[in-house]
Amino acid sequence: MKTNSGDFDFLKKIVSNLCGIVFIIDLETMKYTWGNNRYYEIFGYTENEIPLDIMEFAEKYFHPADKKIVGERIQFFKEMKNTEWSGVYRICHKKGHWVWLFSKMHVFKWDAEGKPKLLLGEVMDAFENITTVRKILSQLKERVKSSNMDVIAKLTARELEVTYYIALGWTYKDIAKKLNISPETVNKHRKNVYLKLKINNIAALSTFAHDHGLV
Repeated sequence: MKTNSGDFDFLKKIVSNLCGIVFIIDLETMKYTWGNNRYYEIFGYTENEIPLDIMEFAEKYFHPADKKIVGERIQFFKEMKNTEWSGVYRICHKKGHWVWLFSKMHVFKWDAEGKPKLLLGEVMDAFENITTVRKILSQLKERVKSSNMDVIAKLTARELEVTYYIALGWTYKDIAKKLNISPETVNKHRKNVYLKLKINNIAALSTFAHDHGLV
């Protein structure tokens, strides 16, 4: 696709209206230098509430089990192990629950010595993509040391999604609309989750989900 100087405003509008967060990190200063201001839509914070220092941001908002990911991915690029990185992690929403995010980053600019200087990253709600939910299950197996891990692993990707939204307090109707299924199907998945987790009410399901990092 060809572009010219007259396309700048058009391209800027496209980036600003993307569903996910797009940002740039300076590896020298370890700060976010640019973003498309989609912070509120995904995890509730305004641009002014987001620390520019990436380590400060991680310490303030990342799930305790996921904070180390930030340092690991920065070191990953500094050691030039690859030019791309992707993964899932949790950030505390402004309302207090955990939001699973899928992030992909790659080297955007190199310095005069050929070392990575700027990283371009994209972040989106992991539960927007059913394939990413399966990746979350894989991540959980690695990070969550729990006697219930084998039980959680038995949940299908769709059951995990339904559990996530029920634990957030969504109605069957809202979940159905979000997942493009019927309320009856949502209820069917809910019953299957009850059987697999050996629980019998929404309060217990919500507690289980929060206790095991599913929300």
